[in-house]
Amino acid sequence: MMAVEWREFEQFVARIEKSLAPHGAVVTCPDRVKDLITGQDREVDASVRFTVGSVPILITIECRRRDRVQDDTWLEQLAMKRQKIGAAKTIAVASAGFTVPATVTASFTGIEVRTIGDITSEAMINWLKITGIEQVVGGMELVSFHSALYGEAAQLHEDVMRQMEADAAYARVFFEVAKGDYVCLNDFVTSLQQGGLDLHAGVPGDGTKVRRQLALPIPPDSLQIMTETGPRFLSYLWIGLDVFAVKTFIPLPSGFEYSNTEDSIVKGIEHRPDLPGIDCIMTLVREPESEWIKLGMLLRKKPEEGAPEEKEAGWSV
Repeated sequence: MMAVEWREFEQFVARIEKSLAPHGAVVTCPDRVKDLITGQDREVDASVRFTVGSVPILITIECRRRDRVQDDTWLEQLAMKRQKIGAAKTIAVASAGFTVPATVTASFTGIEVRTIGDITSEAMINWLKITGIEQVVGGMELVSFHSALYGEAAQLHEDVMRQMEADAAYARVFFEVAKGDYVCLNDFVTSLQQGGLDLHAGVPGDGTKVRRQLALPIPPDSLQIMTETGPRFLSYLWIGLDVFAVKTFIPLPSGFEYSNTEDSIVKGIEHRPDLPGIDCIMTLVREPESEWIKLGMLLRKKPEEGAPEEKEAGWSV
């Protein structure tokens, strides 16, 4: 099996199940579910929650990454746990598979059994019909900033100047009246990109920097900045950016096959692009009867170097 720790194995299975779950389903790994008999919270390796009509549906996922085949003892335990927490189904995933008695027990107790196997990169090329992944990582650097005020000109307050000199892109010195909060230049650029502005259009993928100039008119009475004479409303922002992109081609890696005891359910690969400050996991899968490739993506902030290790925490998508 793949060289992953047990918690990573659980999260890996949860990402596969997310790719198969209905639209709107929430997958949480790990999760806690109340025991309907004892009233105590029970931990499950992962859960899938969605609604059919007005009825909430709960599916739980339990994993075992062990070298030996799992017998029906574990399945019996899961069957009792499923009843006590009120799950519609429980999916039991064992890296080494199940004995025949275990699969028989599963079929009578509301348990779905799954296994995961490795697939060579050559087989994955035939399955996904692609030879690799083209990765484009874009970035930008703030190179200039100018502003204008409504009314008479004024000098920016020394505290504002000091913050801008320390980190102009992320200095939260602009007070947005509608939100009642301070924002930075990066917030403005991000908002424009979310609104459809493509700053990287036409930028070559070799790291070459291309200068972009943004002229942003500011509606009256909407954005303030502190000056030597007090807070004043801004009328215009001019932002200069150097944008760049680096394009690389990554050959298709080896993959996985997620199956029940008889048939393949889905085959796919996972790719972790190297992004600054972000842990990104891309899951690409294709089901046997489908011509479509599904893409799932998990994004989370990388822990800062030297920071204390965080306790295990779940994630939801």
